[in-house]
Amino acid sequence: MSLSLCPLSALKNPDQSTELQHRGFIHHQVGMEERKSVFNPGQMIAGRYEVLETLGFGAMGEVVCAADHALEKEEIALKILYPDRANIHNNLARFRKEVLLARKLTHRNIVQIFDFGAAEGGYHYISMELVKGISLAKRIKLREHEIFSFPEILHILYQLCHALHYAHTHGIIHRDLKPDNVLLSEGNQVKLTDFGVARCIKDQQHLTATGLMVGTPYYMAPEQITGEALDQRIDIYAMGIMAYEMVTGRRPFVDKDSSGVAAMHLLRPLPEFEDLQFKLPSWFRDFVHTCAEKSPNRRFQSMSEAADVLATQGKQHGLSSSMLAAVPTTASIAEQRGVNLKSLWRAIFG
Repeated sequence: MSLSLCPLSALKNPDQSTELQHRGFIHHQVGMEERKSVFNPGQMIAGRYEVLETLGFGAMGEVVCAADHALEKEEIALKILYPDRANIHNNLARFRKEVLLARKLTHRNIVQIFDFGAAEGGYHYISMELVKGISLAKRIKLREHEIFSFPEILHILYQLCHALHYAHTHGIIHRDLKPDNVLLSEGNQVKLTDFGVARCIKDQQHLTATGLMVGTPYYMAPEQITGEALDQRIDIYAMGIMAYEMVTGRRPFVDKDSSGVAAMHLLRPLPEFEDLQFKLPSWFRDFVHTCAEKSPNRRFQSMSEAADVLATQGKQHGLSSSMLAAVPTTASIAEQRGVNLKSLWRAIFG
């Protein structure tokens, strides 16, 4: 299978998706100690948002915690696009698209988007729910000190299935599912974020036709790499890769550059589960392998199918009824329109 359709070789860092590299919101790309915010605590943005602190940086902007003076100083997160980056590679259009897509999704396991606007000095922003917690990526890195229990892994995956099934039934695929975009609150409640490269399933225009890949190479399905038609099954593949990483503490496919990672996704089977700190049941191995099948037709065909397996089998391994009750049942999720929760959450981007 040729990689001629894949421009991944142009990427030096497999952590960065091409689309996100142009968009600039790689929240884990630069440590806060290496960058200085252009906004100071107490500064007002758009005459409404008072900056409280900086949460993270990207190549083309930053994220701050702000108090919304129009809503009794409720704390929210602002993702801000720098003026000199707004017109590069249609960044402003993509920035706005994130709002248009994500605002369709109101679900307890998806970070809520509030608004898109312009501020003084040519800045543009997205206001969103502030999440208090930690990213799944950071939680995986801490596993040597805070080992995931198997029921915790099942609980996180179960919630993720429902969040994505909700998005899929609303015609939206995430396309950049990875641990950095999954936030965990107290009690491991999942909050899925960053729909910046999401696409409506009915939209058949592919960025690969213009030489751009969409996704993060470590978690990209084979059909993303080869430029084929995409549907919700690419998110199922990415979840399988994430499930492997949660259990083992390492990514299944790693190479020095993105073209090598892409070749592994296309040609190599998922590595064996080795050096585990708990006994992994055979059904879960099968679950991960089914999610991460090379052919989309051999995967679970919906997140609902995957959730049913987790719910049925997980009860034998500590996935309690209270954990299952934390999200809607499969039968009701397609009809759910969600609950507008404005809890105070702190976003941790990588």
